[in-house]
Amino acid sequence: METQFLFEIYPVFLGNGGNSEPAHLPWHDTGESAESSPAPLVVGKDDGWVWAKVDEATRHIVKVSGPEKADVGLQSLVVGKKRVLGFLPLCPGTLVNAVPALPFSALTTRDNFLLPGCIAYVTTRIQLFVGRPSQELLGRECIFCQIPVEKGTRVVVCHCGQAVHCETADSHPDVAEEDRLCCFEQVKNCLACSRALTLEPYLLWDPRENR
Repeated sequence: METQFLFEIYPVFLGNGGNSEPAHLPWHDTGESAESSPAPLVVGKDDGWVWAKVDEATRHIVKVSGPEKADVGLQSLVVGKKRVLGFLPLCPGTLVNAVPALPFSALTTRDNFLLPGCIAYVTTRIQLFVGRPSQELLGRECIFCQIPVEKGTRVVVCHCGQAVHCETADSHPDVAEEDRLCCFEQVKNCLACSRALTLEPYLLWDPRENR
C-alpha cells in the first residue's frame, strides 16, 4: 500500500457570454457556493488517459469515451518523484494559468485551465498511508520520537514521505498500553513539512474556500 493521490478538477462556469474576468475567480462573482458548485472531475493514478469535455447543460466537466469528443485529456503521472496531472489540450483557445496552453503540460495543485465557457482549478486529495512500514521505511527514524521504524510497528506516512508511529490497541493488542508507540496521537502536523497528519482524506487546497 501507499499514500493515495487523487487529482480533483473544480469547474467555475463563466457569466453570460463568457465575460467574467478570471481574476475574480474562483467563486467571487459567480453566485456559486461551496455547497452548490459543480462536482469535481476526479483523476486517479490507475485511470490512464481521462478524456473530458465541458457540458454547459449540466454545468460539469464530464468524461467522454475518447479524444475525438473531448476538450481535454488528463492523466495522473509521476515525473521524478512528484505526481503531476498530465494535460493535453484538444480545443482551440485553451489557456493554462492564463497563458496559451502548450501541446502538453504537467499541472499540479493551484494550477488552472480555461476551456470553452469554463475555468477549472486543479487540486489534490490525499489519503495518507497507514499500516506496516515498507522495506524503504525500515530503519528510518520516526519524526516524533526518533526511534527507528521496525518491521512489526504501524505507521502513518506523511505526504512528504516521513513516518510517524501509530500503534493502537487494535494493531498491537499484545503490547501493553504504556509500551505502544503512539506518536501519531501527539502530533497534528508533520514536523518535517508542517502538512496535516490525519487518517481522513483531505484536500491540499480547496478552491471553494477562496471566495
